[in-house]
Amino acid sequence: MKVVGNTVFVNTDTYEVEFIDGVITHVYNKLTEEIYTLPLGVGGVTGFRGRSGLLNRDGRSIWTDQAMLTEARKIAPLKAELVFRQGQNEFRLFIEVDESTGDLLIEQRGFSDTAGVYGIQWGCVNLNVRNLDLILPADGGQIVNAMSPFTSRSFSYPFSWEVQLSILQGEQGGFFVRGADETFQFKSFHYERYIDSFVLGFETQNQAPFDALTSAKSVVWRLNTYSGDWRVPARQYRDWMEQTFKPWRLDEMPAWVGEIGLVVTYIDPDLDVGILDKLAEQVDPRKTLLYVTQWRKDDYDVNYPDYTAKPGFGRFVETARQYGFQVMPHVNLVGVSPYNSLYADLQKFQFREPWNANPMGWYWDQTDSPNRHAFVNPASAEFRRYFVQQLKEVWQKYGVDAFFLDVSALVVNDANGLIDGLNAGQGNVLMHKELATAMPGVVFGGESLHEVTFFRESFAQRWKNPPQWDPTRRSTPHPISTFLFSPYTLPYGYLGLPNPDQGLQLYQEYLDTYEIWGVLPTLRVGSVADLGAERVRTQELLSIARTWQQHGLKPDFESDWTPNTLFQYVGKAGGIAALKKTETGVTLVLPEESLGYERVFGVTQVETHRELPHWRAYNETTLLGLHPEKSYFLSD
Repeated sequence: MKVVGNTVFVNTDTYEVEFIDGVITHVYNKLTEEIYTLPLGVGGVTGFRGRSGLLNRDGRSIWTDQAMLTEARKIAPLKAELVFRQGQNEFRLFIEVDESTGDLLIEQRGFSDTAGVYGIQWGCVNLNVRNLDLILPADGGQIVNAMSPFTSRSFSYPFSWEVQLSILQGEQGGFFVRGADETFQFKSFHYERYIDSFVLGFETQNQAPFDALTSAKSVVWRLNTYSGDWRVPARQYRDWMEQTFKPWRLDEMPAWVGEIGLVVTYIDPDLDVGILDKLAEQVDPRKTLLYVTQWRKDDYDVNYPDYTAKPGFGRFVETARQYGFQVMPHVNLVGVSPYNSLYADLQKFQFREPWNANPMGWYWDQTDSPNRHAFVNPASAEFRRYFVQQLKEVWQKYGVDAFFLDVSALVVNDANGLIDGLNAGQGNVLMHKELATAMPGVVFGGESLHEVTFFRESFAQRWKNPPQWDPTRRSTPHPISTFLFSPYTLPYGYLGLPNPDQGLQLYQEYLDTYEIWGVLPTLRVGSVADLGAERVRTQELLSIARTWQQHGLKPDFESDWTPNTLFQYVGKAGGIAALKKTETGVTLVLPEESLGYERVFGVTQVETHRELPHWRAYNETTLLGLHPEKSYFLSD
């Protein structure tokens, strides 16, 4: 390590990294002999997202490229310190090489003469957009490169940036940056692209409220290079997560959890047990999870947190268990309706936005909506006690197998500050722990998934924002998040996933992403009629679910993937099933090279294979049901 003026040179066995004014400007991977940055002056100027500095909410941030460098020295053989000052403001950057791992450690501290400090950031610039892909465990997993429709994005940890990791993949290797924070401190990841280059910013946030704060300290960030594909650093990070958070592994859960090959989102408020008869005729009940959304006496999203069941719920659960189905009723992890008598006591724990302290809730601006409810911070011990007791009573009375925890991923930098000494992430973790302790053997599902929730949730709904919401922000899906969470959590379809016979275009938009994320087959039904033979597309989905159940398909990240593989599975007998991109669409090839299903884009017809009597083709926006006797899923 050398310090020369405003530049720090770090040279190890695996990389060369240079900092100028506290910003990384050069990265060279010795393992692969790849340079990931452009020469200075090529590819644009450093923007906000790639700068290093102390962040003030009122536009008074202190940037190292505008401040005076007053000290630059080695304080140990493998550690340097840079000190920048602007008036009474001070910013310190520590750069160190970890002798045990070779990781480059980056840490910052800053002090301001003006209150309102909300965080601290360091940047990396001049990254070559032509030879690097950014692989990010954010919003389900995505890859960002020169083809992405957006030029800048920010992701907050843990809500959208699901784990504190970013991977920069080159042709033969790459480098990664990760945090090693165990306290769920809030962070942000920033990306901005220019013509030939892009920049990254790694921000550590203070705990809100910010108005009186005059200092900030970052978490320790780690950087290193690697040879191979993205799974190398992802596996390292997954190992760290397992050692640090000690999550529930799927193979340690009740045996039925790992056997689930279909999730049925059941939305009928009448709880008609006749649907169980019909469903049991078509799939294996023992490998089917029933997610029941309208089981309470109150309507959906009404009068939380009252979890009194409808009179017919007991009969429904009893019948389901006789068939062998697993039952998972819907609850809300943070919801408290303002007209519920508990709200008066819990209002003081309602989440508040970090920037303006506005109270947070669902339909909160619609004061006349019966679905309006507050989001209450689970850091409150008072709220946790009540919520846990409510669910425990349901479990003891009805013997349900699981609970779905709606809004479980809402972890906000609460402007109330710490509650009972906990931030929102720590409160969320404690809520899950107390639920598990109160109800041994019960498992949990959640809405979305991230580092706070994954180690106590065996199932997780995956969002997919349809492109019509904002096409300029549409991301390209990547399986990294599934890789990170696959030993612990099974992803399944979001509550908003439509039945394929009732919302085909939206269903296929979800499917375009879900196939790459390895999401379990998920079917939304509202009545027995939805399972009828005339509901062709539903029948086709049930057929592929039977394939999942028969083969016991699970994500496979240990075997090599061919270049055209979108996602790969391993069956219970060890056979490999691969979802492959073809010239005309997508094909699922089952173990022993038999075909599972095919999606064909931009064509009008697919000839029926003599061994596949039930086959159908469809294009990008609609099924092309040209022949009633054909199906696009392999039939049993």
